[in-house]
Amino acid sequence: MTKKWFRICTTAIFILSLILRFWGLGRFNTLVFDEVYFAQFGNNYLTNTPFFNAHPPLSQYIIGLGIWIGNHIPFWQNPVNGATGSLLSPWSYRWANAFTGSLIPLIVIFLTYQLSYRRGFALLAGLFTSLDGLFLVESRYALSNIYIVIFGLIGHWFLLLALEKQNKQRWFALFIAGISFGASIGTKWNGLWFLAGAYGMWIAAWIIRWLQSLAPSPRSH
Repeated sequence: MTKKWFRICTTAIFILSLILRFWGLGRFNTLVFDEVYFAQFGNNYLTNTPFFNAHPPLSQYIIGLGIWIGNHIPFWQNPVNGATGSLLSPWSYRWANAFTGSLIPLIVIFLTYQLSYRRGFALLAGLFTSLDGLFLVESRYALSNIYIVIFGLIGHWFLLLALEKQNKQRWFALFIAGISFGASIGTKWNGLWFLAGAYGMWIAAWIIRWLQSLAPSPRSH
């Protein structure tokens, strides 16, 4: 597959992801699942309302930013509900998650290509991710898990990029990877598993290299 067709297919998968996540986004004019926490928390940050939050706040900051932006857009404003503590349209507290979720198939494509260097395989991985039911649901409501996933995947992608870079480019890629892993942890504490996975692969690679160094070299004939 040529680079041109790879880019065309990647763009098509992104557009499909956008359609699946934004279509009928405001259909349920209420709070669904854990939106009763995260959408309300995001609005609380905007209104300076005191509350208790057991999780790191990054995802609620993003949801709150989405609410602020959504309230300044002259459409998507109907219907509205007051379930978050303010009179808001469901679009205003869901669109940021929908857009973020639409980016995950792209990150999966780039990450898969970095692992395999097979464009067709990477596109299949991205297509299946765009159609995955769990990612669809998490993307269409104001929930936190979608941010754990995207930041963790970006961290692993840039970690792989760093392995083939040199000097300043390597350090830059490692810097972005570290920021992304930190953002995943800053969403929920179980984002630590993405960082633990990276360290686990690094430790496993060193163990394999150490075992290979202990193996006797083949005798020359």
